[in-house]
Amino acid sequence: PSLHLSLSLLLSPSLCLALSLFLSPHTHTQGVRGLYRGMLAPLIGVTPMYSICFFGYGVGKQLQTKSPNQELSLLQHFNAGMVAGVMTTVIMAPGERIKCLMQIQQSMKGEAKYSGSMDCARQLFREGGIRSVYRGTAATLLRDVPASGLYFGGYEFLLNWLTPEGKR
Repeated sequence: PSLHLSLSLLLSPSLCLALSLFLSPHTHTQGVRGLYRGMLAPLIGVTPMYSICFFGYGVGKQLQTKSPNQELSLLQHFNAGMVAGVMTTVIMAPGERIKCLMQIQQSMKGEAKYSGSMDCARQLFREGGIRSVYRGTAATLLRDVPASGLYFGGYEFLLNWLTPEGKR
């Protein structure tokens, strides 16, 4: 009841009802911590990936400028984003391969080849070395490099477009 009352003061009635129906069973049985169960694994993987992504973007910008204060064109931001995409792919490609193999395994009938993600990584390395772990990287590069360029180029475009002239 108190959760419902608190939510109703802040939100529309339909959203309030939906949130209280979702939150009540979880918070009553597992407490507020239950809402965050399973978050550790994504945080462990995503945090370094974004660190490397923004590091790569910084490297990409430095490679194209003569001085740190130099303004970059939209194309240069796109290029810097592509550098970030390459650096990110080097880290993410093994995880993508393992994820795909685990998803395929779930859809197939019969006995599972891998007991989990770590077992999959170990078997890939044992069977074919580092090449096996990184198989499919070209496809990941074809997807992620232009996407990162568009992400950073698009961000800079929108930032310039939405920022008033005197505030840039």
